[in-house]
Amino acid sequence: MGGGLAGGLARLLRVGGESRRVMLMCGVAAGFGSVFGTPLAGAIFALEVLVIGRIQYEALVPVLLAAVLGDAVCTAWGAHHTMYHLEVAPGAGLRAVFDGGLLLKAALAGCVFGLMGRGFAGLTHGLQRGFAKLTPYAPLRPLVGGCVVMALVWLLGTREYLGLGV
Repeated sequence: MGGGLAGGLARLLRVGGESRRVMLMCGVAAGFGSVFGTPLAGAIFALEVLVIGRIQYEALVPVLLAAVLGDAVCTAWGAHHTMYHLEVAPGAGLRAVFDGGLLLKAALAGCVFGLMGRGFAGLTHGLQRGFAKLTPYAPLRPLVGGCVVMALVWLLGTREYLGLGV
């Protein structure tokens, strides 16, 4: 949504090229930072998602600033983010213990997650192309998509898969 709003503003202000990309990244970062309360992760995500394969370092400061401001605005309005508790073994403190087996499992999980992410991206792009063929008029697509989601909620009889899942 942040990227969409930034894109609309860039179009309205007739901003193009590199500046438009930076505005889109700022919108994505602000949205991510405000929704999840994780501005650093939002900034990194925004820097990666728009220009896959290379990071625009000149966009780093405005993107990080947008993410921090997005989080600050939500906090100022009283929006609270989900807090996750990290359980630490008694007596362990915050010391990191090297465990080769755990490192191997993490590396294997990283490979599996990367492959799953690649498959998800391919599936998403394929669905987007198919949906564009079924609904050629772009402004109608959100309405059709919303109706599909509502139908799935009704068919499955649960709202458990809506929202952030927390």
